[in-house]
Amino acid sequence: MRIIHTSAQQIGRIYIPAINWLLMIGVLAVVLVFKDSNHLAAAYGFSVSGVMVMTSLLAMVAMLRIFRWKLWAVLLTFGPLLLIDSTFLVANSLKFTHGAWVPIAFGGLVWSVMHVWHRQRKHMADKTRKLSLSFSQFFGRYNPQTITRVPGTAVFLSKDIDHVPLSLIKHLEHTNCLSQRVIILSILNHTVPRVPNNERIFFQDFSNGFVQVVAHYGFMQSPKISTLLRYAQAKGLDFDMNHSTFFLLHAVPVLGRRLKGWRGLSARLFRYLLRNTTRAAHFFEIPHQRVMELGVQIMIH
Repeated sequence: MRIIHTSAQQIGRIYIPAINWLLMIGVLAVVLVFKDSNHLAAAYGFSVSGVMVMTSLLAMVAMLRIFRWKLWAVLLTFGPLLLIDSTFLVANSLKFTHGAWVPIAFGGLVWSVMHVWHRQRKHMADKTRKLSLSFSQFFGRYNPQTITRVPGTAVFLSKDIDHVPLSLIKHLEHTNCLSQRVIILSILNHTVPRVPNNERIFFQDFSNGFVQVVAHYGFMQSPKISTLLRYAQAKGLDFDMNHSTFFLLHAVPVLGRRLKGWRGLSARLFRYLLRNTTRAAHFFEIPHQRVMELGVQIMIH
């Protein structure tokens, strides 16, 4: 999904074209379904009063956790506002059957999708991490001097700078060989708008054909493999795109046989969402003829 950052100073200010189109379709659908402005007003009134209550609650949490206000000061400042907002919310809830159910249903749907995505992605990341090995564990289990090496360069993308990517381990287990040069590439995103060119690339040579490259990017920057590796070459990394292969891990969620009801529905929803996400090769603009994906099945629940 395409995300456009609209502010070069503050992270989080984004524009998502696909969401904008969905909002337009949703607004048109609500107007066509309700037809009557009285019912539409009931839905609007409940949603506005709900936003007011949530704003007061979030402001209280922010004052307590971020600004470290005393509890009595937070209650004294925001308590009356929350009481007034809650009164409006209760009053509008009496119109539930007249249209106030729409924002509740829509909010519940959006929350459910976000909750399923967050929970299952965390589950898959935890499972992948458990199957992986730290660098010390990897070099303790596999001796690079005894592994059969073939000509060329293999680039393995990794989200964790402290662990060897699972794609490398699976590749070694299935082929019992590695390329003469192995590059483990990690791309880290930061909350600053831009990372200067001289601070973008760092790499460590393990002197056994293994090199770890860590790239740093700000939220206003788009990491492209070709540009990234040019920076690495300028810093002394020996790399030739025409003699390199990029190995990506493709995690495939597998549903348990006993998943029924909400658990089964949420697992199928997550599998559908994951199937429609942008692939890493496309996002990082890696030449498709240089990409090889290694699949691993992960049980979800």
